[in-house]
Amino acid sequence: MNLRAFLWKARLFVLSFFN
Repeated sequence: MNLRAFLWKARLFVLSFFN
């Protein structure tokens, strides 16, 4: 798995969590 893809998904998860 690509590291950038992992960080991008984690970022989306955090944004969706705060929203």
